[in-house]
Amino acid sequence: MKFSQKIIAGCQIYFLLGFLVIWILFWIRFNILPLEYKINYYKFAAGASAETLRAYHAVYDKDSLDYYSILKFCDNILPPSAELQIVLPKEPAHKFMFLREKGRYILYPRNYGDNDSGKDYILVYGQKDYLIPQGYKIIKMFDTDKYLLEKTKI
Repeated sequence: MKFSQKIIAGCQIYFLLGFLVIWILFWIRFNILPLEYKINYYKFAAGASAETLRAYHAVYDKDSLDYYSILKFCDNILPPSAELQIVLPKEPAHKFMFLREKGRYILYPRNYGDNDSGKDYILVYGQKDYLIPQGYKIIKMFDTDKYLLEKTKI
């Protein structure tokens, strides 16, 4: 093997090693370093109970901090065969969809409907101008715009 061929083979090895080192550095930069921003969440989640994590993930914004506790209260007092309607504010749409799906998940297996037909219970959450339908009474008042209604027995 000639001297020039040895130099070329050595350069190829250094080129490949250099490429590998650069690739590893880019991989660390784009895959590992972004995790440092989530480290506080991981520290919290590692020491939290499952119930605490469910409550944490049921919060959409500062106005919905009590949503999980209200749903857990309803889960404890409502019979599993009850028909339930949850009345939420329609705007913003993302918040409405988030809270609606969390309500369905936490209050399962209750028959949850989006329609206005006569349900056994109505949970009003954040709907300021909600008119209480005739034949319903408030059984638990959480706040002025957060309460649970029950159909009165005739």
